[in-house]
Amino acid sequence: YSTIAAGMNSLSAVIFQDFLKPYCLKGMSDAKSTIATKVLALCLGVLCLAATVGASKLGGILQAALALYGCLSSPMLGLFTLGIIFPWANAWGALAGVLSSISIMTWISVGHYSSKVRAYMPPVSVAGCGINITSLAENVTIVNKSALPEYVYPTGIEGLYSVSYLWYNVMAFAIVIIVGLAVSFATGKCDRVLVKVCLLICLYVLYKQVEVLLNISEVM
Repeated sequence: YSTIAAGMNSLSAVIFQDFLKPYCLKGMSDAKSTIATKVLALCLGVLCLAATVGASKLGGILQAALALYGCLSSPMLGLFTLGIIFPWANAWGALAGVLSSISIMTWISVGHYSSKVRAYMPPVSVAGCGINITSLAENVTIVNKSALPEYVYPTGIEGLYSVSYLWYNVMAFAIVIIVGLAVSFATGKCDRVLVKVCLLICLYVLYKQVEVLLNISEVM
């Protein structure tokens, strides 16, 4: 408990000093600042308890952590990739790509946990499988013909909710790239002359070298 209390107190102090006091609570005395910090620590503790209760309803902690990572961290990876590979991506495209990715993946994640749709799990029953029993005296084949229940694949929006959480990272990354490039071209792509080559990945440098060689060959 001491570690949790220390973390709550540190977080409340940082929030108070960096965000609340400079803008909302200017000129507050030290005594009132101490009280405000304690109240903030209490609120953070309540939020942590609520998050704990919510996490217990989500199922596996690993699944919830990977889903959260796919919703929040993968768009950041897509943002950096968009900037270092595509020099014509502009600020509007980057902003639209990140916001779209976070919004769509959060919607899919919440829909997955709130709905009853689950991904298809292959059956583990051996019903319908032939069993060969061989001995010195006889060769007997026993077949169990009991039928397995047929799985009905979800369609429409339920099919989207049934996507495995392991695909969230790829989906979030792809949304940033696709939306970012589309919005960048729609709003007037960034001038490549203004982009420093040292900030781009080596693949773009190689592309520029090949482009120069092709232009030289056309002139010759």
